[in-house]
Amino acid sequence: MDQYSLQSNEAVIMKSEQAYHNGNSCELLMLTNLNLVSITSKGIFKKTYTTHRFPISQIKVINGQGQAIPRKSGNLDVYFMNEQQSFRFSNDDAFFSEKKAEKEAEIWAENINKLVAGEQVVSCNTDNNAIPGTEYIAETLKDTMDTFKGVFDLKNKPPQTVAGACTSCGASVSGIKGQAVRCQYCDSSQQL
Repeated sequence: MDQYSLQSNEAVIMKSEQAYHNGNSCELLMLTNLNLVSITSKGIFKKTYTTHRFPISQIKVINGQGQAIPRKSGNLDVYFMNEQQSFRFSNDDAFFSEKKAEKEAEIWAENINKLVAGEQVVSCNTDNNAIPGTEYIAETLKDTMDTFKGVFDLKNKPPQTVAGACTSCGASVSGIKGQAVRCQYCDSSQQL
């Protein structure tokens, strides 16, 4: 495989082995403090590798915002001064891949745009070795807990109906606790 050698002032910020660059499978997609690097492969039995290096300094900036833009389905478009490059993130687990791919594209876009803006970016790696489906289970558990919280939340319980006697004439009055009611006999107003 064609290797990429880091420059003396270059450090890896993040990398992925689950990406495509312009439709070709990436053996490695890497973001450094200086470059976006894609090592792609072609062929089934006899693979050929190509290294593409795109300087971060060449990414367009419009209204102070770097032009690394995440799209749906895990796609990421990066607009350079003289060209546009498209990347797509994927996961081998088809059931959870779209959500994970979209999140990964967002993280890559955010970090690329921070670099373009001259902000500090901490090294991170979006590839994780979590058990497949854990994100889905965690989200389901969160939704379940939110439902229980909504059902048993005392702050959001339904209004309480109360009855009492009119302070002016003594007739029966009823309504929602804490609200003002008008007595139907003497027409006086009072709070329950």
